[in-house]
Amino acid sequence: MLSGRNASEQEQIDALLAEQRTLRRDSHGMARLGDMVAGVAHDFNNALTVIQNLTAMALEDLGTASPSAEDLAVVIEASKDAGALARSLTAFGRRGAGSTGRTEPFDFDHIVDQIVAVLRRALPKRIDVETDLGCGKLVESSESMLQQLLYNLVVNAGAAIPGQGRIVIRSRASEDEHGRLMAELAVIDDGSGMSPEVRQRVFEPYFTTKGSEGSGLGLPAVLTLVEQHRGSIVIDSTPGEGTAVIVRLPVAATRSEQTEGAQRRALVIDEDGLILELLQRLLDRYGFDSQTATSGASAMAATFEEAPDLIIVDLALGRDNGVEVALRLRSRFPNAALVLTTQGVLPDRTEPPFPFAHVLRKPFTSGDVRRMLQEIRRH
Repeated sequence: MLSGRNASEQEQIDALLAEQRTLRRDSHGMARLGDMVAGVAHDFNNALTVIQNLTAMALEDLGTASPSAEDLAVVIEASKDAGALARSLTAFGRRGAGSTGRTEPFDFDHIVDQIVAVLRRALPKRIDVETDLGCGKLVESSESMLQQLLYNLVVNAGAAIPGQGRIVIRSRASEDEHGRLMAELAVIDDGSGMSPEVRQRVFEPYFTTKGSEGSGLGLPAVLTLVEQHRGSIVIDSTPGEGTAVIVRLPVAATRSEQTEGAQRRALVIDEDGLILELLQRLLDRYGFDSQTATSGASAMAATFEEAPDLIIVDLALGRDNGVEVALRLRSRFPNAALVLTTQGVLPDRTEPPFPFAHVLRKPFTSGDVRRMLQEIRRH
């Protein structure tokens, strides 16, 4: 339906964008919607707590060999995702439409792929879900906000397909009408489509074509999230042919994107192979191509096609002195951000003005790594 993007199609999208700008809600209506959503999210989160814990208890009683074990594990993971959405809705109710809260740079394609893997199980088997992810950029967001946005779009698309059908989820890098680089997400279905009259009202709170089965809050919530990201959303729909919802979110600015297409690189040094694998996977999530070493000697002897943008060194490197290794790497790669990982007290010489401005204490979580990268981006 939207394949083979050309100049004419771009003009159509820009025209639709201008049309959608007339559908913004007034601030009083948004405040009432926020209060209502926050209340619903609170009760929903309580119910999820019961579901998640009872399911976990059932899984523990049955054991992993049970035929139902895999399904119960999926229920637990889905309830965790739903809990994140509920927390996002609660925050939305408290904030209104003016703030995104804490955000981090996310690999857009990676997080979309993760969310779609869960959503596939939530849709009827008669609906095929295909992905075509080719954005390759980072967006400044939170995981729960992206979950909520994509969940609403995909569930709406599934509800518009009465029988056998298909949903295509596509990502691309594009530019908006102001020349900003954007991460573009298109959710395309071959369902019943919308009339022009319905399309004019889809962002109105409580408006629904699903009768008692619909809340009329899905697309208004999506619009709120898009506005919080300073992005845009357009809808292209034809009765009987299907609907395409195109969301554009600004690409996150990164220090390493001085040159178009530049990729961030990391060097990670730690004696523990499991720690190296964990950090490599976490950094991959944020767009880093990581090279690892288990000693200072192997790190110094390594060759690099391009200088790393980030160097992570563990203080406890056995025969090597972690601080000395970090100093030598700092001298070799003066433009790289440096991080020390440690389980104990930092040496006095790591205090300012010592060049190590970032510390990651073990045991660390994925959230700690996210906050560390966010701190690095601010410097």
